[in-house]
Amino acid sequence: MQLYWHRRTLQPSPDTGLSTVFTAAERDNSFVVPVFMLDDAILSRADSLGVASMLGSLRKLRDWYRASRGVLMNGASRLIR
Repeated sequence: MQLYWHRRTLQPSPDTGLSTVFTAAERDNSFVVPVFMLDDAILSRADSLGVASMLGSLRKLRDWYRASRGVLMNGASRLIR
């Protein structure tokens, strides 16, 4: 299993770290578990435009994982091999 923590970049491409994790998973015949943690402290300080932008980015990321045979659940997704 390869764990990938989406910290700042909520885009699957270009993301060299994510590419590296997928390459390692293929090599090891394992899977990738991408994770994003939503911090209440950040949400409480963000304006509505910032929150809307972040949620839009998360939706795009979720859609990308779904297109890659992944499933997004409560901020974490798992690539199904």
